[in-house]
Amino acid sequence: MITEPEMWEEPRSGRPADVLSDDDHAPLLGTLLVLVYVTVGVQTAGTKLIGEVGGTFAAAVPLGLVTTWLAARPAQPPRIVLLLPGFFTLTVGSLGMRGLTALAGGYPIQGFHDLTKMITIVTAIAAGLLLGAVLAPRPEPAP
Repeated sequence: MITEPEMWEEPRSGRPADVLSDDDHAPLLGTLLVLVYVTVGVQTAGTKLIGEVGGTFAAAVPLGLVTTWLAARPAQPPRIVLLLPGFFTLTVGSLGMRGLTALAGGYPIQGFHDLTKMITIVTAIAAGLLLGAVLAPRPEPAP
């Protein structure tokens, strides 16, 4: 079982600013930024080549693969910590709100279109993350 490193313990003062100013977290912030930029880049390129759903799926696969691989390494945060910034760049919350607003405003065709598109993209994100996690190399068990 992978345990969380000491750097994930409560900060001494308990203030969020202490967590962000701690030098131990600088590499993690850099890693998270790289994950976000790569996710956005892959999604943008994929969307231009194969459409919105395909681009989202194409970005979710490497995100799931890399975060699973990184989280399995020693002294790394849990996978969810690594996954969330990239995941939020892929989410489509505004489509859901637009769909519900259109339905409430008396535009059922546009409302259902937006909601269907949201469900399709959420499914692509989930499938891509799952495929990436399956493709990630597994660490060797300790002897």
